[in-house]
Amino acid sequence: MPLRTLLRPGFAFIAILLSLAVACAAPAATPTPAAASPTLPTATITIEGARGPVPLTVELPRTPLEFQTGLSRRESLPEGRGMLFDFIGEVSFPFTMRETRIPLSIAFISPQGIILELQDMEPLSLRDYQPQQPYRYALEVSRGFFEVNQILAGSRARNLPAPPAGAEPPFPQAIR
Repeated sequence: MPLRTLLRPGFAFIAILLSLAVACAAPAATPTPAAASPTLPTATITIEGARGPVPLTVELPRTPLEFQTGLSRRESLPEGRGMLFDFIGEVSFPFTMRETRIPLSIAFISPQGIILELQDMEPLSLRDYQPQQPYRYALEVSRGFFEVNQILAGSRARNLPAPPAGAEPPFPQAIR
């Protein structure tokens, strides 16, 4: 192609547009694990520990995908935060840490808000963390939260949020 053709104003404009299109089509940077986490609704619950009431801000997964993702692929969990899974009925699901990088503790909670059982969970473990009895809620927090706040099986969780109006159980086949 002659140099005179390349220097024509119309050709230069097209070349610039083509360059911009190629630049915009380049793959975007991979989001960080924190940025990849969806923005979930939150609520503040209170757990009655031996040292008194302990407020906790919890994220509330609503869809089956949000339940399955949970806290996986995150690098940290801020102090005073957790995730509350409401199955809207009693279930016996085990929890797993297959893609979760942070050490967590879990409380399995009855429909009445009584903590039935506590377990510590290992990051990236292939083990299933199975409670001994059916539960309605599962509360994941940073490992050590329950111990530091003297929260034991038998403690009560208060202000557990009601599911949104018309909400369906995320896994209806598992309701007992």
